[in-house]
Amino acid sequence: MANHNRQKNLFSYIKTGLRSLLLIKWINRPLIWFLKQTPLAKNFRARIPVRDQHAKFRLPNNDHINLFNAERCDVARELFWHNSQLQSPSDKLSLDIALTLAKGADIYLDVGAYTGLYAMAMSKLYPNLVSYAYEIVPENYAVLVSNIMRNNLIETVHPRICGIASEPGNMKIPYSVNDGVMASSVALDWDFTDGVNIPLDTIDNLHSDFKGKMAIKIDVEGFEADVLAGAKETIANFKPDIVCEVLTRATSMEAIQKQLGPLRYNFFHITNNGLKHSDTIKPKKHERDWLFTTRSEQELKALNIAFVN
Repeated sequence: MANHNRQKNLFSYIKTGLRSLLLIKWINRPLIWFLKQTPLAKNFRARIPVRDQHAKFRLPNNDHINLFNAERCDVARELFWHNSQLQSPSDKLSLDIALTLAKGADIYLDVGAYTGLYAMAMSKLYPNLVSYAYEIVPENYAVLVSNIMRNNLIETVHPRICGIASEPGNMKIPYSVNDGVMASSVALDWDFTDGVNIPLDTIDNLHSDFKGKMAIKIDVEGFEADVLAGAKETIANFKPDIVCEVLTRATSMEAIQKQLGPLRYNFFHITNNGLKHSDTIKPKKHERDWLFTTRSEQELKALNIAFVN
């Protein structure tokens, strides 16, 4: 075990050192140019850090949003290397579905917003929609706010540094969680002794005065049941479409099904090849996203949402 830990630490030091080397301006710029000219490097290049660049995400109406800090933001780097689109077919479908189902919504709740792709895309595509971007990692939140301002979306995208949970509280989180790319999210059970005091609250408390149509995206490291438990009244009243990441580490599928099932929610797994209806929620290692909705399969197909044949 000691040898394994030493090897792991050595690998981490080498990886950090190599990343720092590749981010040196006079190395990074010509390397990026070379890799962009080399089709054979298509899969390899996505791992290369990108300095002083921003990435575009193309919207269905041919408009776009920009994501900055590509040297630290996983999503921005992915968009930069993959022609302004997400790489994974299931990730791309998740966002496409979220954008389609948000049409006509009054607000969008982006729970675990990271640097703001979903929240900004919603409000850019639908100018009358207001997005609330909830992020719990301070460094991510700082980049999120910067992205919102640099995309001129401050009137329609409202960032909140707050964890969405089953009940109010608080937790301590370091300003920066990783030395390399920013942590995409933090689990509510992570235990930090130092850092910034971050409030926790429920969707029911935060949006108790809401009236209208709502849609939700959830990416919270296995604590989706806690988020949904704190939104019981909201979900019962408004039946929002919910795109939700479900990790294999999560042990709360039964609780989600018991909460949503009686409300006539259907469960659709978002796969690389399209949506697939399932009576139960079964986490997958790679195709992690699910759609929880009261819409039927026929209604979704009428919106040109792809299904597995």
